[in-house]
Amino acid sequence: MTILPVPQSLTVLLLVACVLNTAHATPTVSGASASPSDGTRKVGESVVVTLTASDSGLAAGAAASTINDIDVTSTFASAGSSGDSHLYRFTYTVAEGHTERALNALPISLSLKDAAGNEVTHTTLANSPSIDA
Repeated sequence: MTILPVPQSLTVLLLVACVLNTAHATPTVSGASASPSDGTRKVGESVVVTLTASDSGLAAGAAASTINDIDVTSTFASAGSSGDSHLYRFTYTVAEGHTERALNALPISLSLKDAAGNEVTHTTLANSPSIDA
């Protein structure tokens, strides 16, 4: 078997092709919704926030995911797909001593990441219930 030298231009071309093949765009979040989206949640009641994302197979991000300043990372769940939209849920349960919030004022900061480690954090929510802790 004879091994021929590889021309340098081909080596560079192969290297670029490998880099382009492994590059992956950061996932995007196109929306968030709360359920329920109105009313008042009291101690022991939950709010489920669903994110609509561009990619399937995402995981909870490395950054803490919070609802009402409470870490909800452990409640992360994939909620299936609808066409090109992929749904992910985080659940917040009101507990005694949590911060009370007015209607549509529930702060969220939810992070998702793909297998390559690209991460996106979503921080807005249009409609949310009030919190009576």
